[in-house]
Amino acid sequence: MNNLMLNVGMIFETILLAIISYIIYSNTALNTYSSKFGCWLPALSYVILILILDEVRKYIIRKHPGGMVDKETSY
Repeated sequence: MNNLMLNVGMIFETILLAIISYIIYSNTALNTYSSKFGCWLPALSYVILILILDEVRKYIIRKHPGGMVDKETSY
């Protein structure tokens, strides 16, 4: 990705999620608990699906510029 602000934001939110989820003192303060790895598996499958669909979308746009997919999904 070429967008620096987007990259920094994604890294920041991932680090913030790890801090809130897995650091003991934040768990006590926010009354949360750590999730087991198995709880993350359904979400990871959707991440993979979204990445694949986005790459297919970009391939179709490159193959058919100005087509329906380009007009409907580009902003």
